[in-house]
Amino acid sequence: MLEKLRHAKFSMKLTVVTIFVALSLLIIAVALAMQFYFAQSFAKDAARTLFTHTALNVSDKIRSLDSETSGLTTLFAQFPGLDKQDVSQPIRPITPAMAQAIRQHPHVYAIYIGYGNGDFYELVNLDSSKNLRNVLGATAKDRWLIVNIRNTPAGRQQDSSFFDDTFTLTHQKQSSSQYAANSRPWYLNAMASDTTIKTEPYVFHTTQSSGVTFARRIGNSQNVLAVDISLDTLSVFCKTTAYLNTVKPLFLIAMAMSPHNRCA
Repeated sequence: MLEKLRHAKFSMKLTVVTIFVALSLLIIAVALAMQFYFAQSFAKDAARTLFTHTALNVSDKIRSLDSETSGLTTLFAQFPGLDKQDVSQPIRPITPAMAQAIRQHPHVYAIYIGYGNGDFYELVNLDSSKNLRNVLGATAKDRWLIVNIRNTPAGRQQDSSFFDDTFTLTHQKQSSSQYAANSRPWYLNAMASDTTIKTEPYVFHTTQSSGVTFARRIGNSQNVLAVDISLDTLSVFCKTTAYLNTVKPLFLIAMAMSPHNRCA
């Protein structure tokens, strides 16, 4: 009888210990599950907050660049004598003013003029992108590229002249061209508007990279003044926001195409 009581007491202790261990394991499992859930929820909230902060920063940056570039385009379109075409020299009277404006607005990729006869004159900022010199065949000491597309007795020709920072010519290239400024959307849209227009993102003729153009008709002439911003410039800004690089390209294009960022 005593032996049976001892056995029953041992069985009860074992049962209690087993239940205690099981409950402890269950509590630990529930605690770990709750910790994982709240940690995941916190991570999602943190990512959402970071994305919102990034979106606001980039949106503000784009609006600021839009405002600056629109104002710059409007100002240059009023430059005296800009409606007169001079093809005798690669450096024209407006070229130093273009260069100074780019120095003050380093986000600008290029400033150029499209003429009613299809001719094209452009000053390119070779410092606007890290790989731009390689793409355009420039050297490390080259600072500016002047592209002049015009009709010649031998046909349509593109002259590409490279200069250092003081506009000393370093080298030149010539090639045939089918490019006609007066058929480009930025030219046509500007000619049809009384204000500065902004294009959708598109591929630039010179570099085959994406960007947007601000353009305005020069007075009552058939010529258009335009300013380009490369999306590479916006990418550089995005790298300072500490957000995922995989989001950056699509995010930038979406922001740049937003109707809220268009010039009035």
